[in-house]
Amino acid sequence: MQLLTDTDDPVLQIGFDCGFGSSSRFYEIFKERTGTTPRHFREAVNSKNTPSP
Repeated sequence: MQLLTDTDDPVLQIGFDCGFGSSSRFYEIFKERTGTTPRHFREAVNSKNTPSP
């Protein structure tokens, strides 16, 4: 999860870097463990860290 929050690397690349052979398997395991997709997780974290005007 840290790679999703600390880098701008594509989700597909993060999955491969973590040892997954396919993006679908990475998404499946991530969603099982967190209840959301990697993309939605990243968007939620980024929106929380964006300062209000």
